Amino acid sequence: MAAQDYYFSSKSMPTLGRMWILKMLQDASGSGGGLSMLGSVVQEASERGGFLGLAVSHYPIPMLMSQPGIVTRALAGIRPELGLAPDDPIVLVQALTIANQSIMINRKDAFATGVGPLPALPATFGLDVDYGKMVSATINFGTTAELRYIPLGYLGGLYRHVNGTATAVDPTGVLEDNYVVDSVLLTHDVEVSFTSAERFTGDFDAKLTAFGSIPAGNLKVIYRRMDDRTIVAKVRGEKAWLAAFSVSEWHDLNMT
Repeated sequence: MAAQDYYFSSKSMPTLGRMWILKMLQDASGSGGGLSMLGSVVQEASERGGFLGLAVSHYPIPMLMSQPGIVTRALAGIRPELGLAPDDPIVLVQALTIANQSIMINRKDAFATGVGPLPALPATFGLDVDYGKMVSATINFGTTAELRYIPLGYLGGLYRHVNGTATAVDPTGVLEDNYVVDSVLLTHDVEVSFTSAERFTGDFDAKLTAFGSIPAGNLKVIYRRMDDRTIVAKVRGEKAWLAAFSVSEWHDLNMT
């Protein structure tokens, strides 16, 4: 497996910092992913070839390595040291402003290659595009998007509390050389636009017409064409989805 199997891109977003944008949305309610990743440990993987412009690039695998929320629970145990009252939240919520709700990704920043489904949707739905001809893609996370995050100061306080001993937080030992998920971006409505360097063919138009609007469980995906080179897919529904997240390395939390 490689980064492109999990992510569409990794890019710095306004006020949010660098986020890993999922290739396919995750159900936020899942016990092994989604919102449960926040405050949990995920694996740090690496690959050669430099998808981030480096000789060896590192990325998180979006699957839990130990108990969900194990870092969050450790933080709850040191509330007084963090200056928190018993009812003060450890996880904070930020409703995103209009300026933060969308991100444009140019071809050079996209991990995807070859022919594949549009990014940042909850399923493939069978409508593929050619990433070799991609000019850009824009992902709009909708009016209900929110960032849930653990302040880095809290995580740094936990590191100091255990003197950097990762097994004091997670006895499995996996925290030492892997990542803590420190923020997650959740949304209910996503709109993805894809612009190609070439015009879409008549065959593609026929497929687009055939798909049109796809009901899938408690969500709906609507496809439309903006112009000769741009198509748009919009997800609507009540379900919350994990769209992106950020991570910190354990020893990077040593802020002293």
